[in-house]
Amino acid sequence: MEPPLAPGARRWAVAPDSTLVYGPDETATAALAAAIALREHGTFRWVDCAREAPEEGLAAHDIFARGSPHPEVSRVDDSLLRSAAFAPSALRELVVLEGQEEETRLRTFLGLPQLFQMLGARESTDGGSAAGLMANVDHLRPEPGGRLLEQRSFHRALHDAGVVLFSTASSSPSTGMVEAFGRLYRIELPAGVGREAGVVWEEKSEAPGTLPRLRSVREAWSEWRLDPTLLP
Repeated sequence: MEPPLAPGARRWAVAPDSTLVYGPDETATAALAAAIALREHGTFRWVDCAREAPEEGLAAHDIFARGSPHPEVSRVDDSLLRSAAFAPSALRELVVLEGQEEETRLRTFLGLPQLFQMLGARESTDGGSAAGLMANVDHLRPEPGGRLLEQRSFHRALHDAGVVLFSTASSSPSTGMVEAFGRLYRIELPAGVGREAGVVWEEKSEAPGTLPRLRSVREAWSEWRLDPTLLP
């Protein structure tokens, strides 16, 4: 039986796996998103939606390099965010399939926009999920990128294709993104202090219970067993 919610709390019906970390300090959001991705997947592929990447000397890009040395593309173009043209009937002609589950996963994966196929490419064929990180998603144009990330059905398709999405943003997410992402964290930093002195608001979680929850950054790193070398 699920535990009762506190008065005023909300039980979310969410698509699984997608995580959004937001706050005005880009380095702080990058560190938390990357740390969670590394803890859960060991590696990740990444892109920056706000600028040409990689940018030498930018702390956020140095952090993302822990997941993979270089971004998948230097610039996120709208064409990469449009649904891929794929004929499902051609799948059996391209690969030898091991069963219906594998066919469904591959069919869903090949129907994703090209950028998400690049982020979700696997290094091995062990059947596990692949992690992709999109930095500064609030810089995406509403169409096609912004609206896409507001669709819970799209996050479900990512999950079904074996792609786990991590994202960062500097501004507050839209209502659609709040509804669509499975986990939502906000980082606040007092003026003039390092990111290790900030706080993390866990605003949405896949686990039932009372939200939001507040932790110091150091408490979050310890409780969630994140890589301490990603803190100053």
